[in-house]
Amino acid sequence: MTNPHQQLGALSHLHQLQQSLLESLSDDEALYYYHPQLQSLSWYFGRAVYVETLLLRSVVQEESDLADRVSHIFGDERLTNAQLVDQIPQRGHLLNWALEIYEENLTRLANPSMLPEHPLLKDGWLTAMLVQLHSRIYEQMLEVLSERTLHQNQHFECSQSLTPADAVLETATIRQGHYRIGATKGVVFDNELPRQITELHSYRISQSMISNANWLSFMHAGGYQRDEWWSGEGGSWRQQHQPQTPHHWRKDADDKWYIIGQNGASDLSPTDPVYGISLYEAEAFCNWVAGHEGFEGAAIQHEYQWELAARQGLIEQTGRVREWCWNAFEPYAGYERPNISLLTTTFPDNHVAVRGATLHTQPALRRASYRDSAAPGERHHLIGLRLVFPALPEVWHK
Repeated sequence: MTNPHQQLGALSHLHQLQQSLLESLSDDEALYYYHPQLQSLSWYFGRAVYVETLLLRSVVQEESDLADRVSHIFGDERLTNAQLVDQIPQRGHLLNWALEIYEENLTRLANPSMLPEHPLLKDGWLTAMLVQLHSRIYEQMLEVLSERTLHQNQHFECSQSLTPADAVLETATIRQGHYRIGATKGVVFDNELPRQITELHSYRISQSMISNANWLSFMHAGGYQRDEWWSGEGGSWRQQHQPQTPHHWRKDADDKWYIIGQNGASDLSPTDPVYGISLYEAEAFCNWVAGHEGFEGAAIQHEYQWELAARQGLIEQTGRVREWCWNAFEPYAGYERPNISLLTTTFPDNHVAVRGATLHTQPALRRASYRDSAAPGERHHLIGLRLVFPALPEVWHK
């Protein structure tokens, strides 16, 4: 199923990546909550250690003591910041703890004779799954660092000014038919299963995502002020949060827009996909652009539409930022919950599907069937927008 040596190397590399992120912060910064919908960097680091230890030591080897001792801190992703105050160990202690555990875990995984017979070890499944779980946590840690950078005082002068530009209408057409959706083979998350056969009506999908320059056009048109482009729910969200720009945008002293990422401030590339927008903002953009000639019927994609287009190689920029989908994040028909609760996906009532990958996504998660989710009002993620359109009428010649 997987190459065990490559998977062990990928797992060790992710250990090092996570460690380097935590080492880059001070003790106080590592424990700080930079966003209300994110935990501290120390918590995510500890969560990664806990997840690996629980699966290998508790589940496979039935040695539960090590994971049990920290399960009240790292065992539940739903714990609030207030519930974790004063419980997370200091950065240095976390790093030493992780180094000892990871070294032993890698030794055991590299020597099958040290492990018992267990279904999770068959064909290297456990190591491959740990790589994916660590990859997901690594991206969450990077989100924390991006929010940390946003909290710092920035002095930046743009070298070039972002100017608005109309979206380019270049679409690929997919005809009505029955198509396969979901994972086909390999080590995947439970929310990608079982594989589905679904009927899709004909549609067109934009080959490129909405860019920074396209979004600036929306802003110049009064996109954040004019009520007619906002839905009832979206309008209530707008009134409460008062957004004026994408989450990561800022202005310099000359009123030029720039962006702040994990590594600091930089010029906004006009052609890069916009990100840091909520689903409500994406919906308002669709309503606005649908009034332009040629863009009639513009809408946010369904995750099936995205997956099919991605599988067929019909769309571009699928690895730059993730992409909003309008459908609820729900289990597929015939979904079966895994026996191990840690591997079971939660399907929050208020979440919608998110597809694609970011520049930070590890290779293990770069597949067409990979599914993520977010609440419609969240805008701190690296999520952008791709449009879909009704299919054009067929033209038949006798």
